Amino acid sequence: MHANPYAAPESMSSPAAEVGASGRKLFTPNQVALAAFLGAPLGGSIVLAINFARLGKGAAAMTAMALGAAASTVILALAMMVTLPTGAGGLLGLAYALAMRAVAQRLQGEAIEAHTNSGGASASAWAAAGIALAALLLQFVVLLTVLVVFAV
Repeated sequence: MHANPYAAPESMSSPAAEVGASGRKLFTPNQVALAAFLGAPLGGSIVLAINFARLGKGAAAMTAMALGAAASTVILALAMMVTLPTGAGGLLGLAYALAMRAVAQRLQGEAIEAHTNSGGASASAWAAAGIALAALLLQFVVLLTVLVVFAV
C-alpha cells in the first residue's frame, strides 16, 4: 500500500497532544474567573500566568502578571477615591471576574480544550482559590504599607 502523501509525518506530534501528555494541569477559564473574583484581577492574572507558563509561553505569563497588577492597582486606587453604593463592590468583583473569564477563554480556550481532549487534567479549583486569597493578602499588605508610609 502507498502512504498518503498529504498526511503529516508520523514523527511530528501536535502541540496540543504534547500539552496533554505532559502531565501538567491547566486551570479552566471558570477557575480564572473564581481567582479574579476572590483575589481581584491580580489573582485571576496569576492563575492565567500559571497556565501560560505551563504552556511554555513565559513572555505571555509575565505580561499577564504585569497587566493584572496594574489593573488591581487602578481598581484599588479608584475604590479609595470613590464611594460606592452598598452592594456595588460585589458587582464590580463580578464584572472583572467575568472579564477575566472572557480573556482566559479567548487567549487559552483552544489550548485548554486540546489539553483536556488529549487526556490532560484540569487544575484544582481549590488551588485557584488559594492563589487568589494569597494575592488578596499581598494586596492588603501593600495597601497597609502605603497607608502607613504616606500616612494617608
